Amino acid sequence: VRDALISCASMQPAVGSPSAPKELLQVAGQPVLLHLLRQMANAGVTRVVVVVGGPAAARIEEELRDFPVTAHVDVEVVDLGASYNGGYARSLLRARDRFAPGEPFLLCAGDHVFESELIRDMANTPLPPGVHGRVLVETGLETYPQRMLPPTAVRVEANGDRVTRVGAGLSDSLPLETGLTLVDDQLFDAIDVADRIVHGDRPSLADALRVLADRRVLSVMRTEGRRWLALETASQLQREQANLAVAGTLMIPEEEDQ
Repeated sequence: VRDALISCASMQPAVGSPSAPKELLQVAGQPVLLHLLRQMANAGVTRVVVVVGGPAAARIEEELRDFPVTAHVDVEVVDLGASYNGGYARSLLRARDRFAPGEPFLLCAGDHVFESELIRDMANTPLPPGVHGRVLVETGLETYPQRMLPPTAVRVEANGDRVTRVGAGLSDSLPLETGLTLVDDQLFDAIDVADRIVHGDRPSLADALRVLADRRVLSVMRTEGRRWLALETASQLQREQANLAVAGTLMIPEEEDQ
């Protein structure tokens, strides 16, 4: 897989501000979004479409131009404007014309950083025939006790490596991490379907993945204790800043940039 999609389009975040959005918060001395782009480049990704929107759109776009990794990765920006308030999943639809039908691409949240091996495995393991996406599920949590999952966490039921159900409160299931997935253009159709199902509410990415699970076209990749961090809420930011020794192991040293 050589293409990726990152959305940084959202309403006013729980962490950060328009002048200092969470995607640009410093972790281990570098902005979170820069870490993610460098990890993608080291996984072989050569083109990244970044969707920006909401109050921080201009700030993120400005910073992207100065990231050194853009010398090695073609970064295309889709700017939805400062007034955008359609939510994360709908923002992805605005990039659907940037991806060829049937061609898989990485989908990543701009406020996440993953252990590099996770991104490499997700990008470089081909999808089986008849499968149109791969989701990341948490396993081996006993090796990473800092990861505390709420009861409302979205979970996945799977038969072998094929996802059968996605939802909250599922028994005998695995926690779903939506910050890193491998999908193709069927995701955009699934978002359209989910948008109709939620009847005026903003659909989530999990809603769209539920549509694909119902079609039996999703597979799973297990974290097996490999680490990731997210800066989605103030409590997560506080926890991750308190564990920078752990977080630092996720980053790619600058000299490793291709």
